[in-house]
Amino acid sequence: MGAIRQGKQRFSRNALKSSASVLGLAAGAVSWSGLAQAAEGERSLQTLLLPEHYQILDDGTVVFALKTGEQMSLTEEQYVLLDGGLVLVVDELAQDTMAELPVMGSLRTQLLTEIGPVRSPDGSIVEVSSTQPLWSGEGPTPRLFEDVDLKTYEVAQSSVDDTNTAGDALATSMSVAPGAMVLLGMLMTSDPPEAETPAPPAPPTPAPPSAPEFWTDDDVANSASTAITGSNGDSFVGYTAASTSATPDPLTSIGVGSTATFDMSAGGNNKFAARSSAGYSGVLSYTGGSGDDSLTFSGIYLAAGSGSATFDMSLGGDNTFVAASSAAYSSGFISYTGGSGDDSLIFGDFLAVDGATATFDMSAGGTNSFVAGGNVAYVSGSFAYTGGSGDDSLTFGDDLAFEDGTATFDMSQGGNNTFVAGSSAASSSGSLAYTGGTGEDSLTFGPNLVMGGGTATFDMSLGGNNTFVAGQGAASSSGSIAYTGGSGGDSLTFGDLLANGSGAATFDMSAGGDNTFVAGRAAAGSSGAIVYKGGNGIDTLTFGSNAALTGGSIDIRLGADAAADKVTFEGSIGGSGGTVTIKNFNYNDDTIDVAAGVSAVGGEIADAGGNLTWTDSGGSHTVVFKGIGTGGTGVVATSAQLAADII
Repeated sequence: MGAIRQGKQRFSRNALKSSASVLGLAAGAVSWSGLAQAAEGERSLQTLLLPEHYQILDDGTVVFALKTGEQMSLTEEQYVLLDGGLVLVVDELAQDTMAELPVMGSLRTQLLTEIGPVRSPDGSIVEVSSTQPLWSGEGPTPRLFEDVDLKTYEVAQSSVDDTNTAGDALATSMSVAPGAMVLLGMLMTSDPPEAETPAPPAPPTPAPPSAPEFWTDDDVANSASTAITGSNGDSFVGYTAASTSATPDPLTSIGVGSTATFDMSAGGNNKFAARSSAGYSGVLSYTGGSGDDSLTFSGIYLAAGSGSATFDMSLGGDNTFVAASSAAYSSGFISYTGGSGDDSLIFGDFLAVDGATATFDMSAGGTNSFVAGGNVAYVSGSFAYTGGSGDDSLTFGDDLAFEDGTATFDMSQGGNNTFVAGSSAASSSGSLAYTGGTGEDSLTFGPNLVMGGGTATFDMSLGGNNTFVAGQGAASSSGSIAYTGGSGGDSLTFGDLLANGSGAATFDMSAGGDNTFVAGRAAAGSSGAIVYKGGNGIDTLTFGSNAALTGGSIDIRLGADAAADKVTFEGSIGGSGGTVTIKNFNYNDDTIDVAAGVSAVGGEIADAGGNLTWTDSGGSHTVVFKGIGTGGTGVVATSAQLAADII
């Protein structure tokens, strides 16, 4: 059985098979059936007693009072006690009598109507056991709640008799008001179906795009705090109209010594244009949305003079950013966060110069492009770039991280990345750090990489087939390079004067892979030092002429493996106090090759027959050096010039 709670019009279908002693319905079922047959005149009005105006004695008698002070009573057969305390008088004689008396707390209401459709509280026709309405007829829909404020009362039926005789009689002989119709449904069904699980709400329908909007330079106060929030339509800040073909009218001195905030996170394809000095000594903040944003700063000094500019484009879109020279100049600060879309960023010269900082977080992915002019992170400036899993292309002019500047590149999330820098990167005590990922990274530097006391570290240990090219003078004049390869194949090519003039270059390729190393003339000359540590793969090394001259040193460790490693010297080796050391040389597979026609200068490796012999516990083994020696005059190689450990 079900139950109805009226007043707040909330309906519950919890099964109510409560005892007849609580509800008194079984005792009054016959009278209820008789009541259902009275449908004319005053008998169509039913009598109700409110809870606060009667008492129930132990024998089930209901006692109530008249307004004149007299008391009257009803026996159990004359009423139905509704759960919650409302008494419905079902005895016709008692009803007629109470209608003529001033009973305190009684209500007379029409539960029964003339024949007509049975309707629910919202006015719709109710169907019970067929596809047709119970009744038809004319007239307004009867509404019980217009006559009686029932608040919260519960109706249920005894489970003693599942045939529901009283309910059947009601259903077949009368139409009732909306609230009573639900009671009819409860009486007719001993076990109604469980309440249906409501369907989940439909997702909200996105708001349609707003009309395009625009702000000209005159609309935005110069050098004063301002805040603009865009709609989900296309927004044009610094334009004469809301159109991609509109004439730019860049904002002037926006955020100069003040705060300027632009929140375009609602979406749309937005365009932004500003002139010189945006964010100079002030604060500039821009938040993009999921659409494509295009930002252009046509003048110099973006976020310069200790100012700051923050660009949060993390919601995505394919974004374009252009800034002229001297952005984040003189202790200024720029922060850019990209999203999953493709971002293209272009900066002029002198980005993050003179104690300034610029950070770019592109870790959300996308295929990104970054181009900057010369002198990025110059004179104690700082630059940091974090790539994502997409392919990133980075291009810099000369003097990247020059003169105590710092540049850091974290590309560890992967992608096939391309990096190009002009001359003198990280030179003059500058610093550069690059971390590659599992993809293929290609790095190209101009001449004088980390020359003059600069340092550069390249961690490619995560793998990939990587390519590294640097011009002449890399790590020369006390500069330092450290390169760590991974399990992939790495190809490294350097011009002349690698690690020359007290410079140092270290290459740890022990993780494996088939690696290629080429250094030009005068590598590790003039007290310079080169250390190469190979792995289980094939290591192929080539040095130009004058290797390790004048106190320089080259230390080659081929790795304890059976791979066919090869070391080639294209010219003179280890002259004037220089040394070349080859360790882990495998005489069965490894090759040391010296080009024909090399002159035997005092102290260089050679003997009269063109052979050099090492002896180990396994016997004597010969390594041929082609063309060493002139005119039959041989120079005996000493351990000071060339030493080799035989595995």
